[in-house]
Amino acid sequence: MAIDNRVPILLVSIALVSMAIGLNQAEGTTHTVEGWALMKYNKYAAAEKFTVGDTLVFKYIHGQHNVLRVTREDFFLCNGSNPIANYATGDDFVTLVETGDHFFICGVKSHCLTGQKLNILVKRDHSASSPPPFSLYPVVRVGISLLVLCFLY
Repeated sequence: MAIDNRVPILLVSIALVSMAIGLNQAEGTTHTVEGWALMKYNKYAAAEKFTVGDTLVFKYIHGQHNVLRVTREDFFLCNGSNPIANYATGDDFVTLVETGDHFFICGVKSHCLTGQKLNILVKRDHSASSPPPFSLYPVVRVGISLLVLCFLY
């Protein structure tokens, strides 16, 4: 009979810990590069702030362009022969998973040479104006306390 009384407390504990884990996962910003086309992207890159977890979305007409992630050297040479990643759907999602410079070019004909390339700097954290990260400690502590009470009861 004691097990039946513990089930609600156990379920509440699991729910609290699950909610805490869900709240702790920060979602990144989505940056859309509309009309990935023959133009220069220096101003776009300078105006945006990119952090780990953000997503770049390249939108363009399928078949007319592509997006190649390349090395720094290949970026400046407009060399798309050995890309790190190749995207070609016209609605490409690229999740930024590491800090540092990320280089993207269009590998179609001479598009890169005419300026269709993007260099972004990805940082670890958002600006200082962001709220501090959510702490799991108080919620997990309550969840563990409820679990202990459940089995002592």
